[in-house]
Amino acid sequence: MPTDQSPQQHKETLDNIERRSGLVISGLENSSSWKLVLEDFGKEVKRLDDSWQYIYDEKQWYEWRVTKLAAIKVVNLIEDYKQDLDRAKEELKIINNPKTHINKDVDAEGDEDGEETPVR
Repeated sequence: MPTDQSPQQHKETLDNIERRSGLVISGLENSSSWKLVLEDFGKEVKRLDDSWQYIYDEKQWYEWRVTKLAAIKVVNLIEDYKQDLDRAKEELKIINNPKTHINKDVDAEGDEDGEETPVR
């Protein structure tokens, strides 16, 4: 939880993320226009992948990298919102049901066999 938020503010932030992410996911997944945009950006990513080896100028290389990262971000947008939604839901589940969540004891970490490893 961010230190600049009270527990209630953090819960409200997570509720907002959950609501907004759900709306964005639903809207984009059901949009025929969005599917066309994804198709166009997918083609752009492929074009960039096919042409990187022909860029010799450092400034053009930098612009190519920025363009490719932006295009990939658009292509992965729904998945990013899904990850945000899942993370918010998981945190809200812990906040709303604190008795069902057991915090990990970082001072008594076990090894892979389940045996406790002494802290050094």
